[in-house]
Amino acid sequence: MSKKALLALVVAALALPPAAGAATPSVKGSGVLAPGCPIDALAADVYCPPVPIYFWLKADRGRTATTGQFRTRWLVPGRATTTFRGRVQCLNVIGNAMVVGGVLTTPGILGGVPFVEYAVDNGTSGDLVSDLGLFPFGDPDLVFLPTGFPSVCPAPGLLASIYGYLPVQVGGVVVKPGTPY
Repeated sequence: MSKKALLALVVAALALPPAAGAATPSVKGSGVLAPGCPIDALAADVYCPPVPIYFWLKADRGRTATTGQFRTRWLVPGRATTTFRGRVQCLNVIGNAMVVGGVLTTPGILGGVPFVEYAVDNGTSGDLVSDLGLFPFGDPDLVFLPTGFPSVCPAPGLLASIYGYLPVQVGGVVVKPGTPY
């Protein structure tokens, strides 16, 4: 085969649309986190929730944008508590670990405040999810986040969560790393 024919084949292959089996990274999950002190935290100002925490998450990274939603609230017995909701703007997945970032939409007083959430999908051995990390203007923990956050997510991993991880008591997360185009 001539070099020109080989070059034409390579150019044609690169111009083809992605394979039908190609998938983008995604994460979904819901459940209840155990109360107590988180494991493997990086920040010095870690809080130990005294009650379980409900969470719900769905995020997908497409070719041009990341979309998704996040919700969480403390499950205080006998009391209604505020549900924090946010719009996911970034998703980073490595293997079975993920991190999402975005801005809160509810409660209104915190609208626009950046948030981050980490998770590790451990399958049947027990998933881990971080408590919600909020970053109002001037927060000292902003140094742990990359330039461009919340549009650019930090790297995920078991030792990456700023505020550590809590075990999932009920439910779980499913992290799909995606396949290359």
